[in-house]
Amino acid sequence: ARPGRAANVIGRRAHPSRDKLVLSAHFDTKPGTPGALDNAAGVATLLTLAERLATTEPPTNLEFVFFNGEDHYAAPGEVAYVAGCGGEFGRIALVVNVDGVGLPDAPTTVAFFNCPDSWAEATRTAIRHRPGIAETEPWPQGDHSIFAMQGIACIALTSGGIHSLIDSLIHTPHDTLDRLDPARLAATVDFLGELLARPLPARG
Repeated sequence: ARPGRAANVIGRRAHPSRDKLVLSAHFDTKPGTPGALDNAAGVATLLTLAERLATTEPPTNLEFVFFNGEDHYAAPGEVAYVAGCGGEFGRIALVVNVDGVGLPDAPTTVAFFNCPDSWAEATRTAIRHRPGIAETEPWPQGDHSIFAMQGIACIALTSGGIHSLIDSLIHTPHDTLDRLDPARLAATVDFLGELLARPLPARG
């Protein structure tokens, strides 16, 4: 309804390789909600992961992208990021999107998009060894979708059953910090740390 200005927040760790791993979460919320689960939890997870990696040599080029605009019309943050990539878009080997993790009494779920079978199966093996992490069917509502639609390998992490909570918890004034389980957030950070230690998916 009104013109506005906004920005994504991006942090990078350089590596000599060409490939790039994008880790993303959105920091905007719907009007009228504190947005703890959707998606302060995802932002906190990636900030904690970035802090953990700060003193280690990255295994590949890392880009932490905090999107502004996922919860608003036409996903302007995602569109602006892709437009800004230019000819560098082809360097993205994998996008990991974190959105809505940390719901108590629910597993952190992992959905695969465009991932080679061998890489996905190796990641599934890691999932099976981690209680509280489970695979789920691909879901479209998130920052990963614009990449998945263009053939980029993606995985998306959220909480099991979260989509049934839209308009009862998500996008409401009840989405507050007391609804989060810090232990589940910590377990998600640990899982992502293990994932980062694995080779990236081979691009076709």
